[in-house]
Amino acid sequence: MAMRGDTSQMDYGAAVVNAGLLTALWYEPRFERMAYLFGWDGATGTIPGAPARCSLYGFGGVASPCVDAYTSGATWSFVRYVTDRIASVYANGEAGFHQDLIGLDPTGDVMALLETATGATVADLMLDWAAALYVDGRVSATDAPLLQLTSWDLADVFASRPAEQRLVPDSTGFVPFSVAGSVAGGGTSYTLITDTNAHDALAVRVRDPADGVLSAMLQPTVWVVRIR
Repeated sequence: MAMRGDTSQMDYGAAVVNAGLLTALWYEPRFERMAYLFGWDGATGTIPGAPARCSLYGFGGVASPCVDAYTSGATWSFVRYVTDRIASVYANGEAGFHQDLIGLDPTGDVMALLETATGATVADLMLDWAAALYVDGRVSATDAPLLQLTSWDLADVFASRPAEQRLVPDSTGFVPFSVAGSVAGGGTSYTLITDTNAHDALAVRVRDPADGVLSAMLQPTVWVVRIR
């Protein structure tokens, strides 16, 4: 924020978000809206089915369990992610990208703009963004350069916030496990697999409720990131 002298791509953490009145007014609401995406109910609890059924596409009403404000948190974080990813290589940098995005003709193809700017498909951008929401601040930019919000250290920011506002994956060990649930188009289900000892290889598959092959109409993507 210009009034504080803050700039983009500085990997700011909790110390900046919680710095005072200005940041409380400007920065904190952005992360509160992201917390709605993670399933925060706006008070002291969480909502079952989030974030898997809370889509970047902004589904509301009965289509999503999340508080409606989650949509702005999802879209802001996605645009922030894409901006951080290309700011150093885009013509005229971050400002140039935002000008092209905002100034796009109403009949223009925003998907084509995103793909041209990043050199990646929108599907891959959505996958990388979803992974970055948990990985950023936990894995270095050297090890996972495409899974970063370089303007914010999300792990540090949310570590300072109430537990119910954080993205908390389902958790299991390196043992046979099953996670049941629904994932909306544009949504992501997170599972954290941990073990402190040596372990065998682990295979993962995605099936329908009857343990059958998924319909050809569905195109789920499974992503794996080693944190340590």
